[in-house]
Amino acid sequence: MEKHTSTYLIDGTAYIYRAYHAIAELKNSAGFPTNAIYGFTAMIYKLIKDKAPHTLAVVLDSPEPTHRHKLFTEYKANRSAPPDGLITQIAPIRDLLLAMNITVIALPGYESDDIMAVLARRYASASNTVYIVTGDKDLLQCVSPDIKIYDPVKNAVLDYDYVLNRLRVPPVKVPELMALTGDQIDNIPGVRGIGEKTAAELLKDFDTVEELITHRDKIQNARLRKMIEDNIPAIRLSRELSAVSVDIPLDIPLFQLTVKEPHYEQLKALFIKYEFSSLLKYIPDDGDDQPFDTAVIKTVEDYTAAFGVVPGEVAIKAAEISGNLSLSAISGVASDASMAYHIEPPRLAADMLAAEAVVKVGHNLKADIHLLNRRSLSVSGPLYDTMVVANLINPNRQDYTLKALALEYLSYKMKDDAKNNDLYTKPDSSAEEAVVALRLKRVLTKKIEGTPLMALYDTVESPLIYILAEMEQHGIMIDTARLKGLSDELGTQLSALERRIYFLAGEEFNINSPKQLSEILFDKLRLASGKKTKTGLSTDVGVLEGMAAQHPLPAEILQYRTLAKLKNTYADALPSYVNPATGRLHTTFNQAGTSTGRLSSSNPNLQNIPIRGALGEALRRAFIAREGHYLVSADYSQIELRVLAHLSGDEGFIEAFKHGEDIHTETAREVLSGADGVVTADMRRAAKVINFGIIYGMSAFGLSGQLKTPQAQTKQYIERFFERHEGVRRYIEATIKETANRGYAETIMGRRRPIDGLKSANKNIRQQAERLAINTPIQGAAADIIKLSMLKVRKALNGFKTKMILQIHDELLFEVPEAELEAVKALVRDEMESAAALDVALKVDVGAGRNWADAH
Repeated sequence: MEKHTSTYLIDGTAYIYRAYHAIAELKNSAGFPTNAIYGFTAMIYKLIKDKAPHTLAVVLDSPEPTHRHKLFTEYKANRSAPPDGLITQIAPIRDLLLAMNITVIALPGYESDDIMAVLARRYASASNTVYIVTGDKDLLQCVSPDIKIYDPVKNAVLDYDYVLNRLRVPPVKVPELMALTGDQIDNIPGVRGIGEKTAAELLKDFDTVEELITHRDKIQNARLRKMIEDNIPAIRLSRELSAVSVDIPLDIPLFQLTVKEPHYEQLKALFIKYEFSSLLKYIPDDGDDQPFDTAVIKTVEDYTAAFGVVPGEVAIKAAEISGNLSLSAISGVASDASMAYHIEPPRLAADMLAAEAVVKVGHNLKADIHLLNRRSLSVSGPLYDTMVVANLINPNRQDYTLKALALEYLSYKMKDDAKNNDLYTKPDSSAEEAVVALRLKRVLTKKIEGTPLMALYDTVESPLIYILAEMEQHGIMIDTARLKGLSDELGTQLSALERRIYFLAGEEFNINSPKQLSEILFDKLRLASGKKTKTGLSTDVGVLEGMAAQHPLPAEILQYRTLAKLKNTYADALPSYVNPATGRLHTTFNQAGTSTGRLSSSNPNLQNIPIRGALGEALRRAFIAREGHYLVSADYSQIELRVLAHLSGDEGFIEAFKHGEDIHTETAREVLSGADGVVTADMRRAAKVINFGIIYGMSAFGLSGQLKTPQAQTKQYIERFFERHEGVRRYIEATIKETANRGYAETIMGRRRPIDGLKSANKNIRQQAERLAINTPIQGAAADIIKLSMLKVRKALNGFKTKMILQIHDELLFEVPEAELEAVKALVRDEMESAAALDVALKVDVGAGRNWADAH
């Protein structure tokens, strides 16, 4: 008996559009958009996995006009042009299809609908069912016993019965139906006023619209008969536009569409280029899959036999094992890439962990240090953290898990055992992590050896791990009673705001629902807005700020959002993070959390604690020093502008800083003030926006939104700025050119960030890449300097009881015994101001108080 097969013909153009709009903005570390590429590839893999087709092809539209465009110039004229971000992803999608070994079909002058319709009729037979993968109802006309439509959105197969029930006509009459109804999407005119139900009724007694036109006198309804008579040319045109082709000059035998093994090396290279680590699972294991053995060490004799002398490097993986404290410190130690040991009890490894001569290798070693410290085991010596090194190599990737890195760099798929904490039954999970980290070290080291990244890791990032571990372990005290009072106060303010918002809106609604808010603002109050999203008109901050002059409601909504975030994210949430055992809050600092080298923090995120305003001050007042201590805040003053002065060599900036002048006041005097040279507080604030806007590569349009001034005026501000700061202009132009040539931006210390798109024809992509190229060396240098200062200060504090407890952007926070206060303030200022030698001096503002607000 002949085997029944299936063929899937995919409407590739529709798939690409669907992928682009289904996934939020996604870019690789070089700034290249990848949402359509990723979504399209994932959907293709899902279809192959779910449907297991024997033959498969992706059919694409071609840009050349078709016979329909020649027949009717308004055909599809109501469709907006494809977004630039989508167009730039089409070529990579073709590359991926080639690597996946999938047949791609396109023919100049023909739409994908026509190609799929003709090929479906050719390939369909009693032994082969053809599925046209599309959501387009036009192709329902092709449905037959051996041709079906697969709608991926509905995950439904549409057959003959579906067409008959849905449209009330058989598939062969679909073009006749559309000749009467038209199609709004494709701008096919049809007859205004005739819908699907009416069209189906008219076609009951006629096979074609031509018969209907010829015998229109048989139409009983006079109004319908008149509508047909008045629209005969439009009906005939619409029939021709709706019908798919019956023949095209394509000769592709079905066997050429056979699903084949991908070109895995090409595919892997593309997945790595676009940073699709989750798709690397589709690449077969062909890499570092060498087996490794495990053994349990329970005695000193076992330990000596396993390690002999103290090794030069050792990979460690600590794990917290519920109900089994004896194994909670070290669960896996790999002395080479093929042997791992579980040490029970962990104290047997104490000397090796503390040895200054032994390099400790691992992934996210800071977490291991914490677990070991809790068992009174200290770690010393050089650290090789594969997570941190991977971040230096590719600082913008989304996934730094060991599993993702093993897939990308080793082509190794880690076992799911790592999720199992029962080391008595499955001890190899943590051992595997240690082994993989050691193997990964070999690969990563080859990538950074001989580059400034190696020195940056050795001198800054590696020793910083110990400091961050100390800071996390010490934590900071918070006044929970004060936060409770702040929460109550905010709750009262929010309730009052709610009542006012409902009054201004004329009804109650869910203030936190963008959809309901949109209906109030745009449908009920008829306020103007030009910004659309996939789900409707936007109600983001920029839109609400722009509408504030039209009506008082948007400003109240903005205030409500500000207070709600302060209450929910900080006043209510922070007490829940207090560790009952220490009575303190312990945030986690992330070295691989940003693209510029800055530290981020989580659980809780303290980087976004509000600084200014009464509410920001009230929140910081809840961060307190323990009894007999002060909090000391040391904050770099305008560090990014000082870095810009150094990098650009701009005489105006350098002189202003050397003479201790306020740079924002100087910019206001140069760019904004009149003939009298008077600078007001508002002018200084505007100048500050301009200064930092230049750093972040902001355009006249962007500055216009920030300053709430006409774009023509902000353009004049920028021109005046560059007239007075020619060095900054030269720096920006040279930096963009140099970054485009080498493919990455680089800081003073050699930190690198790949940047793509500087040569793109797409204006939006190019401008975004230029902003990154301008800002990365500045913000990255500031990040390096604050890290250097942490190392210097920590070393200088040896012998003191003072603890460094927080790092927030350009600020360091210390908990200082009262007896050490004056000495520490002077020490911190000296060490931070000497952290880097720039052409302009670094300046640090130091303050002290019983709480953070008073210290700031």
